[in-house]
Amino acid sequence: MLTDACQTASLRYPRSANVVQALIARVSPFSAASPSARATFAAGARRIHLRGGELAFRANDTPHGFMFVARGIIKFVRSRCGRSAIPELFGPGEAVGVVFALRENPYPVDAVALTPTVELIEIPRLDVVERAKHEPAFALALAEACAERAVRMLDAYSILAAGGTEARLAALLVDLSERFGDVDDEGLLRVPVSLSRAELAACICTTTETVIRLMSRWARENFVATTSDGFVVYDADRLRKVAEPLHLRARREVV
Repeated sequence: MLTDACQTASLRYPRSANVVQALIARVSPFSAASPSARATFAAGARRIHLRGGELAFRANDTPHGFMFVARGIIKFVRSRCGRSAIPELFGPGEAVGVVFALRENPYPVDAVALTPTVELIEIPRLDVVERAKHEPAFALALAEACAERAVRMLDAYSILAAGGTEARLAALLVDLSERFGDVDDEGLLRVPVSLSRAELAACICTTTETVIRLMSRWARENFVATTSDGFVVYDADRLRKVAEPLHLRARREVV
């Protein structure tokens, strides 16, 4: 059963098993399942279409299926003591909440559509678990997906441990550029992830005012600029250098 937000959204869009099956065949870990398993997944799957700001699920909801992003970007939002943090973003082809779905643990965060439109595919949990019992390759792929989430958590920690606020903001933009960025015809690195200054601040545990100050200075220096749909990086090497933790930079320079 979906949250109210998802139920309202999914009713607006009919499900097409053929389209869903084609998407499943390209997304890990579900692509590791047998063709018959993927057909079963597609037959029972829901296509969930959200508008910007709509919820895919709320904190404390119990997962009833495995989700992945087909289009758009989802942000995780954790609220504590009146403040919000954004611990993770998920884009096309990325599974959302695999560990929670596998263990059937309640989600600890809200999942909110960041982009104007988002499409999620939700595969019934029981279908996935039952197939994993009989398909070792698929079971291994699920285990690898959980391991990948652990690595992503370490990456998120690395951003927060990058040093001062400027280093953390640079580390975040490096991560976004590596996951979602593309080089245009002019050789500029464009990152089509539209995050407000407040959202950037929530990603790196700082204040909105600090992010405004840093982004304004970077724009004046023709280093990183904000566009209508995200960011453009004029000097990717400098961005990586700013993002590198000070202790690692010092160790590299000594060597």
